[in-house]
Amino acid sequence: MTLLERTPGAFMIATFAIVYGVVLAETWMLTTTSMAAMTAVMALIIAVAGLLVRGMGDLMGSEEYALGEPARAVPAPAPAVAARPAPVTTGRAAHA
Repeated sequence: MTLLERTPGAFMIATFAIVYGVVLAETWMLTTTSMAAMTAVMALIIAVAGLLVRGMGDLMGSEEYALGEPARAVPAPAPAVAARPAPVTTGRAAHA
């Protein structure tokens, strides 16, 4: 169960905190003259955008469902085969 399903209000608070945090970081970036700060904020923006895209993809579900195709059944794993015990050697030669 995701945060959105459990508590939609907390999901919205977390979303607003992320968006406003990035906006504040961008504002700070524009007030400094540091290339390192600009690089760090740009990396932050790229990382947050990637996480948002992945999160939205997870919320939307599979592509088959979005296209209206029936969901494919996932095959059940094969049952585990019991290991055969190793033969016991007695140290004597076998006679035919």
